[in-house]
Amino acid sequence: MLTRYSFLLLCVVWFPSFISAINQYDVLINEVMEDPTLSGDQTLGLPNAEYIELYNRSDTAIELDQYTLSIGTKKITFPPYLFPPQSFLLLTKSGNESLEAPGVVLFFSNFPNLPSAQTIVLKDLFGETMDAISYNQDWYQSTSKAGGAYALERINPLAPCIGKSNWIASTALVGGTPGKENASLLAVIDTTAPRLINSYPSSTKELRLTFDKAMNASTILDPENYELSDNIVVAVSLTNATFSEVLLELATDLSLDGIQKLQLSNNIKDCINNPIDDNLLFPVAIPQQATTADILLNEILFNPQVDGKDFIELYNASTKVLDLSDLAIVNQQRNDAAIPINVERLFFPKELIVLTESPSDILERYTVDNSRNLITQDLPSFGDEEGNITLFNAETVIDQLDYFESFHSALLSTIEGVSLERISSTKDSQNPSNWHSAAAAVGYATPTANNSQNIPSELPSSNTLFNFSTKTISPDGDGYADFLQIDYAFEEVGYVVSIAIYDAVGHLVQSIARDDLAAISGGYQWDGSTLDGRKTAIGIYVVWIEYFNQMGETSSLKEAVVVAGRL
Repeated sequence: MLTRYSFLLLCVVWFPSFISAINQYDVLINEVMEDPTLSGDQTLGLPNAEYIELYNRSDTAIELDQYTLSIGTKKITFPPYLFPPQSFLLLTKSGNESLEAPGVVLFFSNFPNLPSAQTIVLKDLFGETMDAISYNQDWYQSTSKAGGAYALERINPLAPCIGKSNWIASTALVGGTPGKENASLLAVIDTTAPRLINSYPSSTKELRLTFDKAMNASTILDPENYELSDNIVVAVSLTNATFSEVLLELATDLSLDGIQKLQLSNNIKDCINNPIDDNLLFPVAIPQQATTADILLNEILFNPQVDGKDFIELYNASTKVLDLSDLAIVNQQRNDAAIPINVERLFFPKELIVLTESPSDILERYTVDNSRNLITQDLPSFGDEEGNITLFNAETVIDQLDYFESFHSALLSTIEGVSLERISSTKDSQNPSNWHSAAAAVGYATPTANNSQNIPSELPSSNTLFNFSTKTISPDGDGYADFLQIDYAFEEVGYVVSIAIYDAVGHLVQSIARDDLAAISGGYQWDGSTLDGRKTAIGIYVVWIEYFNQMGETSSLKEAVVVAGRL
């Protein structure tokens, strides 16, 4: 029987140059055309044919006989073909002979249809993985191009470890570059350290780790390379074909009380031997059940720019470690089914996590402080003018918001692409005065970062029932004092409140509240706008507050506020 060892020995003796062909990543999956049409049969110039392109990046000809390519559950086997070095090879279905390219095209009668998301694995004749990708629509890094007619191209063939961030929609005018150098080519040696992007307890004695790159198998499968406080890793196994995820088997159960720390040795390396940073500690815990107000809706984008995507930002306001996969989201104004959160991810206290259908779209349009906390997740359909967001689990509603476009600043010329930010984590989500448009200075949204319009939960103390967030506002969108927040707290129910803004000569500028039946506590805000929606001029203004109770007892309060700006 010809074993792999004896085969290699024969190669060394008879074909000395052929030995390098067994190196992982010598042959790469380089381009994928999974939807060649815009609509109907219309393309940008290429034939209407799905294809996968391989690239032999080595300096050696490689015999592909008995190599296999798995596309989901389907598998095709290669015929004898000597793949020249530094060349391209197209794979497509029989009948796509119109697919002409500079390189060779191999036709397969059983070549399957390529779906919009799939795992593709290339293996050598011994069953060893040469390359593997698990692509989805977000890999295009362009919402419009993901709709069809553009191929997915690998950016850097010298960085075979990198997954999603190494792929992009083709910039070629015809939609792809079959059989030739990719339009997005950037051949630079990868020297970046791999990162651990998720650690999740699959059970009390199992811990699943996900890396942002394909890893060196021998290093991630060594239990000695993992150190967990109060526990021991006894075994490690791979969980996917892309070498980016492992399952740790632990000697004892994880503690149900508190957070443990995981440290990785710098012996752990990516597929081209860049070591991981061993100075980092990663938190590990068994999650608890979320209850009402443990998680708060913190920022929402319900009216994105043209071709843009919505997002929801969540804030863990509790002291618990929670599990995102326990939760679901629904728009209760529609009859659509609730959408479970499909990501198994621990949610730590005071952490911010953003859910969106396209992280690449959010990264393209906004500044994202922590891309690790940008999670791919289907969302309900949200109306541009009004809607509902309800977050819940099997036990209870965790938080909910009925939003309206009127929550946005009246000074904005457009609210497209502008998020609504929560002002205070201690105030009710359903209070309209607890929301404001994100500042222009931060690009109109702050996904994964502290809100630009956040006000401390406790305003300075006052001798009155009304507290002012500031005595000077500058409504210029820079995120600093863009609006005046007026909070109140009564000792009994039933008060009626009116609030008006006057200029220095007594002209009414804005009416904030008019005979509003107030709650025990709440708040109002003024964004510097006038009655006709214009921005008020720089100067001194008077806030006049009148309030009375059920007994008819009336009181009033007058405060001066300065509207400042750049001269």
